[in-house]
Amino acid sequence: MDHMLWLCLYMPQLPLQCRYPRSQSPACHSDVPSAVVESIGARRLLVACDDRCVRYGIAYGLDVASALACYPGLQLLPRSKRQALAGLEALAGWATQFSGFISFDAKRLLLWLEIGTSLNYFGGINLLLRQVQGGLAALEYDATLGVAPTLEAAALLARLGGQSPVSHEDLYHRLAALPVKTLALAETTIGDLQASGLTLIGQVLAIPASVMARRFGQDSVEYLRRLVGESRDIRTPYHVPKVYRRQMDLPGRVESTEALLFPLRRVFRELEGFLRGHDAAIHTLGICFRHEDCAHTRLTLYASRPLRSASRLYDLLNARLERCVLAAPTSEIHVEASELVAVDDTQLSLLNNKGQLDEWPALLDRCRARLGDAAVRQLGVRDDHRPERAWCVLADGIAGSIRKPSANRPLW
Repeated sequence: MDHMLWLCLYMPQLPLQCRYPRSQSPACHSDVPSAVVESIGARRLLVACDDRCVRYGIAYGLDVASALACYPGLQLLPRSKRQALAGLEALAGWATQFSGFISFDAKRLLLWLEIGTSLNYFGGINLLLRQVQGGLAALEYDATLGVAPTLEAAALLARLGGQSPVSHEDLYHRLAALPVKTLALAETTIGDLQASGLTLIGQVLAIPASVMARRFGQDSVEYLRRLVGESRDIRTPYHVPKVYRRQMDLPGRVESTEALLFPLRRVFRELEGFLRGHDAAIHTLGICFRHEDCAHTRLTLYASRPLRSASRLYDLLNARLERCVLAAPTSEIHVEASELVAVDDTQLSLLNNKGQLDEWPALLDRCRARLGDAAVRQLGVRDDHRPERAWCVLADGIAGSIRKPSANRPLW
């Protein structure tokens, strides 16, 4: 991992934001402030708070009793490690469009991307960071970014927020001026360092390794070595699955189809990044709305041409849901794209008519979604020498299934 450049995303609000985006329909949540609670020892502490908590003085780290004293009606949500892990894995799949090496720490809510090999492709670090920040905003995740030549230094800068990228040459100097409390060490170790009169990281780095190990443990020494790049930081990369599967637990029982569009908007944007990272597209997308007391509602979106645009998928779903009736309130959503296909990009001509070429398949897809599969048919060819028998009507209506004749056919 020598001479690499790491981008770290720190997402302290992930335990809350992985449940639903900020713009989720009012049908799914009210104006009551919400916070995620985790039991740490004998105490119940707030580990994430939404924006509405600020007006009542409720913040991260507050215990439940104090938070309820500030606002008795505070909605408390138990922390779900499974949901947070699913959110991080989905973000890792989305991030493959920017990097070939992804790693994350679910406990610390950190996601790393190796971006040194991607800078030329994206036109430099500023343009790359702008695209990452724009993508996170579209996904409605709050994150602070840090860029450094080591993973732990990038994580430290990300936790501080608003820090400019650090080069190999400036790494030690930049870290030395930062306070000791920013180190990712145990709270007891931080307290002991500060009690010893050490307030800056540079003072800690000046302590001989043998003395540091004897007083604060070998783990602290290894962390500091990884921080400044003196020791290799071996991380296991996240291997993105070849098949896209996403499960979302809804914050409540959703009764209207319109309210289901909001969480699926995020899923489609995650899927678009996943497909870009795989340089692939899809013809079909399966969606399952799970109900507690009856059979699940299953939908399939069809694309006439290989598709990976989140906005196109959203339009198809919107049209499809117009004629969908839920048998019962929905508690979970499952999305699956099991068959990835090559991207069917059409090169631009001098007249730039690509938009016209894309317009016809998009119209077919919208008609299928709005009117039903049986309402749209296409002509195909049949292996027969008789002209009146050499054509047929395709039942499935998917353009990808049409076989073009291998030779010119007679017209008489």
